[in-house]
Amino acid sequence: MNAILPFNCPTCHAQHHASVYQAEHHGLRWGFGFHCAQCSDAFEFDDVGVPDEPYRHVLLEQDGTWLLEPSSGAKSFSVHTWIRLRHALALDLTTLARLKALPHRVRIKGTAVEMNWLAQQCSEPVSIRQGGESELHDAFDFATLFSSR
Repeated sequence: MNAILPFNCPTCHAQHHASVYQAEHHGLRWGFGFHCAQCSDAFEFDDVGVPDEPYRHVLLEQDGTWLLEPSSGAKSFSVHTWIRLRHALALDLTTLARLKALPHRVRIKGTAVEMNWLAQQCSEPVSIRQGGESELHDAFDFATLFSSR
């Protein structure tokens, strides 16, 4: 997934656009790149995990927020999926218990790339779709769960 954001060249201060991307390749990867058409300054960096907040915000804004939830109307994931999610996200037992005890359907929100990666970690079919405003309110944010690693 790629997104474009306004960016001022640090050398000549001309306003251009930079590109931020997120991908799944042996885990989550993301990067940022910029090239100034006026002074030819350029830089690019790549990292692993979840993008820093200003970059992740742009990805969510341009591609929407996606939800991962149990398939077929189930309220929660199977025990095997919880074990795999705990391992993939390095969740502590307190966070895992809080997620499992939710009175409403378990939903995790994030970018499409994050939700696809998370779905690959599950041991059962899950549903991934763009979320509506009311659904997003009750969903756990993937970046918050991932950052506890």
